[in-house]
Amino acid sequence: MMKKKMALLLGSVGLLFGLTATGVCVNAQAATVNWDNVTKTKLGWYYTTNVAVTQNSHQVSFYVDTGTNPAWYNIPTHNYDLTVGNHHYSVHYEQSGSTVTFSAMNTDTWKDLGTVGSGTLTTKNGLGVLIGSISYQALGLAAEQTVPVSLGNSELGSEAVQGVFDDQTTGTTTGSSTETDSTATSSSSSTETSSAATSSSSSTATSSATSSSSSSTATSSSSSATKSSSTTSDPAKQAVDGAASDVASSSSSQANNNNVNGSLGITIDGDMSDWADKDKQAMTSKGDNDNVKNVALLTDDQAIYAYVGMHPKLAGGYTNFMPSGYTIDIGGKTYYITFNNGTTVNLAVGQKQAVTMNIYGDNQSTNLTGMAYVTRSKITQKNGNDSDYDGTAYSVEFKVPFDKLTGVSKTSGQTITLANQNLWTGSVQSSGGSTGPVVLASVGFVIAIGSVIGVVGLKPKKWSH
Repeated sequence: MMKKKMALLLGSVGLLFGLTATGVCVNAQAATVNWDNVTKTKLGWYYTTNVAVTQNSHQVSFYVDTGTNPAWYNIPTHNYDLTVGNHHYSVHYEQSGSTVTFSAMNTDTWKDLGTVGSGTLTTKNGLGVLIGSISYQALGLAAEQTVPVSLGNSELGSEAVQGVFDDQTTGTTTGSSTETDSTATSSSSSTETSSAATSSSSSTATSSATSSSSSSTATSSSSSATKSSSTTSDPAKQAVDGAASDVASSSSSQANNNNVNGSLGITIDGDMSDWADKDKQAMTSKGDNDNVKNVALLTDDQAIYAYVGMHPKLAGGYTNFMPSGYTIDIGGKTYYITFNNGTTVNLAVGQKQAVTMNIYGDNQSTNLTGMAYVTRSKITQKNGNDSDYDGTAYSVEFKVPFDKLTGVSKTSGQTITLANQNLWTGSVQSSGGSTGPVVLASVGFVIAIGSVIGVVGLKPKKWSH
């Protein structure tokens, strides 16, 4: 009997050791990739990052470094678009010291998959370096895959990097140590940027060598030596200039809503002249006063209307369409908005394009068409010597009908905010019926609003960053 018990015990230990050893082997696979021998793809325009993706039958591994970005630039934590065959995932990571944990959502089903992989965020040769791996099984797929894999991030560039197959048994990867330049080209000017990296507040992570004085800084696409001072607006004027709006008429058909005119004077059709007389707030990321985004947020009792236009002060600033990272908070309920399936667009000057809009949050996922348009138009910027520069930039307008959102009333008095941490710090607010956005991120707002309350007798409303 004693011998049988001992045999069972030893067998159990052997099984446990075998499983543990297998787990160590699987986890070690990512470490065997020699990234020095893997071809890197440059993403961006004014500043570039280096990205590489490898794959084997069990997992996908990836590499991102800070490239030519300034020392304070942080590798984005969100908006990684992973494609495995016909399956699509939105990936982000959280950092603890030099260790990172990757989580994912299946964007085909909008199912949260939780933790799917791990990696490191370290410093090598003065660059911040993110390395990670994700197993196919953790993504809900068969453990072994031979389908094409790609990884992209609109904050890094407009392209997705294709995976190359490696041989994990020898620790070598097909490819060379050379770098490919997939920098986005522009049809109008060599100084325009592609989606070169804008990272801000909670959408950036800090490595030991690439951390800035504040983890919420975003990259500026112009040199700090030529940075102009920030253009500030009067928050008190923003608070009182908005006039009450009338009710806008709308069609019950989604396809026809883009051609409906209401008393706000907004038609969602790509013609941005509707917004010319609307109050806009010049939004920037903390630490970056060059890359201005002009934002307007209007509401009536039927829908929310928004405009976001890129307008960097200096030539070479961020001008591309950002398709992801938008959040709308309506009376305490948060909804996340992604355009064009998270993919940017490339348009000629004067061209416009309708893009799809996905809204998810509060246990819903809704796809809308005909309610968002992107266009590219001419803007005036400055060169480093303060001379004028004729540039171009993208802008987006969109409409979110209240009846397309679950758990939201059409009460015009509720507080509504729009944010995008990829583009600016803080939120733009519009209480129902107001045509004037109010910046919540500015400390000056607190001082100014006190004066407004004293003058016009308004009651203060609770606000938060």
